[in-house]
Amino acid sequence: MKEKEEVLTKIIYADDVTVNRILNILNNKNFIQNQEQSEKYMTMKEVESFTKIGRSTILRACGNGKIHKYQHNGFNSKMLFKYSEIQNWINGN
Repeated sequence: MKEKEEVLTKIIYADDVTVNRILNILNNKNFIQNQEQSEKYMTMKEVESFTKIGRSTILRACGNGKIHKYQHNGFNSKMLFKYSEIQNWINGN
């Protein structure tokens, strides 16, 4: 009887350790995904649909220096915005 209890205790402990390892792996994966997403660039249309804010308001925020736009020199070049900067602007940081 005591042997069965010891075996069950070892199995339960092993499961707890396994669960903790799985949780750590998932937390690290979410952290990495958040980092990758914050380094992502968005076009004006993507910013408009993400924030539900109009183009003129976004351009006004660029003019005020609240958002930095990344634009290559050239004819018809797209304005790009960093995802992390848009998040900070929305959150008021």
